[in-house]
Amino acid sequence: MKFGGDCLSTPKNQLIVFNIIKKFNCKCVVITSAMGRMGFPYSTDSLLLLTNNNISLKEQDRLLACGEIISSIRMSEVLNENHIKAYSLSFSELGINCNDDYSHGKVIFLNNEKILSKLKENDVLLCPGFIGKSLDNEIITLGRGNSDFSCVLIGKMLKQKLVYLYKNVDGVYHTHPSVYKQFMLYDYISYEEMLLLNQIDFNIVSLSCIEFAKKNHITIEIRNYLTNKLGTLISSKRKNDLIIGFNIVDKTVKIASFNCLKVQEILKNELLKNHLFIKNEIIENNKYFFECSKSIILMVKKIILTIMEKNQLYN
Repeated sequence: MKFGGDCLSTPKNQLIVFNIIKKFNCKCVVITSAMGRMGFPYSTDSLLLLTNNNISLKEQDRLLACGEIISSIRMSEVLNENHIKAYSLSFSELGINCNDDYSHGKVIFLNNEKILSKLKENDVLLCPGFIGKSLDNEIITLGRGNSDFSCVLIGKMLKQKLVYLYKNVDGVYHTHPSVYKQFMLYDYISYEEMLLLNQIDFNIVSLSCIEFAKKNHITIEIRNYLTNKLGTLISSKRKNDLIIGFNIVDKTVKIASFNCLKVQEILKNELLKNHLFIKNEIIENNKYFFECSKSIILMVKKIILTIMEKNQLYN
């Protein structure tokens, strides 16, 4: 299971995470993100502010890895203090072996020897997320936001077909709450549909994580750490909604669909009824992009939601 930065940001939240782990009542492997967001001393963004970019990518990777390493050691302490035998793995013990492409390490092979050995000796292993070992035996990062990727990599090493991603959201929505206040939660969604959401810049799960999970048939459960309730199940089972999701970046509306021509036809008919016009339409690879003026963007959002409702998106 993987816990995001917000889940680990404070001692109070760390105790919530402890209780989640405790309820599993079995040996667990926990992947940790850096604690908190910008402004928290050990968050990735805060660590980046310590330099003026006058260091090598290799040095930067060593710096950024500190956030996840500190987080994993802190959670090891929380567990041990509460009588659960835990151990935080070092980057060399993780078994994630990469090339030397610092800041974007490409995984070459996985070695589960040390992680299996440590799991025999402990009830819980804490693994710092988004890092591996380079060919030079140095710390290397897998790319920003890739603690999710670490979770499925380690799941593969342990021959698991289900992993848990604990976040500060209930699951996968059809759009980001910042785009529109009315949004719905998917109870399940396919890898392919998640990849499309990723391509319209709605990145609730990292691209590498989804691709690896799909290739290795690993099911992902997204849960809110505050409720520990199943939010969204990501697997091969397709939802098959006409509009999978949408996003708005500046004046550009991005819609993900496996039937973009139908979406375009319905949308333009609705726009015409309301005497609204769009421009610079592009349809490619199951994505429909267009631009509209800021004065009509709220109406465009409402029309998209109406189309989704009519096609039984809402359960």
